[in-house]
Amino acid sequence: MIRRFALLQTFVAVARAGKMKRAANELALTPGAVSQRIRQLEEVAGRRLFNRVPAGVELNAAGEAMFTALAEPFRAIEAVDRELGGPSSSRVTMSTMPSFAATWLVPRLAMFAQRYPDIEIAVETGTRLVDLRREPIDLAIRHGLGKYPGFEAAWLVAPELIVVASPDLLKDRAPPQGAGRLPGISSAPRLQSPGLAILVRSLWRSRAEL
Repeated sequence: MIRRFALLQTFVAVARAGKMKRAANELALTPGAVSQRIRQLEEVAGRRLFNRVPAGVELNAAGEAMFTALAEPFRAIEAVDRELGGPSSSRVTMSTMPSFAATWLVPRLAMFAQRYPDIEIAVETGTRLVDLRREPIDLAIRHGLGKYPGFEAAWLVAPELIVVASPDLLKDRAPPQGAGRLPGISSAPRLQSPGLAILVRSLWRSRAEL
C-alpha cells in the first residue's frame, strides 16, 4: 500500500507539473526516479497514462481519468499535511511569472515575514496557467485585465513602462516632456503590450526620417 501510494503521489505531481524534471524537484527525487515510478505505475495499471510532447508530458484519456479521481483526495491529504506543520503556522502557496517574482514579489517577502511571522509563503514560478481548482495552489498572480470567470480577482499593481530613444533622435532638440511630444509618435498607442511595439516602430521610423 505504501509503495503504491508513492507511485500515485508521483503520478499526481507529474500530471500537475507537466514535466518530469519539475515534478522531481517538488518531490526531492531525481528525474530518473520519477520516470521509473511512472513506468511502474503504468505497468500496474496495464496502460499508458502520459503522452510525450515537445514541452514535456501530457495526460492521455486514461491518465486524465485517473487524475480526476486522485486530484481532490490528494489535495485534502496535502491540506492535512500542511496543518501538521504546526498549529500556529499558515502556509500560502502562490504561483506567478518568474520575472514578476524576481523583480517585485521576492524583494518584499522579507518585510512581509517580519510583519506576519506565522504565515509561510511558498512561491512557484512558471509561465503555464495553473489550475487553482485541481492544484495545491492558493492564489496566482498574472498580468491581465482581471477577467477570470469562476475566480475572485483583485488588482495588485500596474506596470510602469519607460520609453527610451537613441541620442541621435533627440540631437539638437530639447528633452521632451512626454512620449507624445516626440515627432511622429503622438498618435501611437501607449502603455499597452501591442501599443509598445507600435511605439518602438514609430520611434525608429522618426529617427530614419531625420
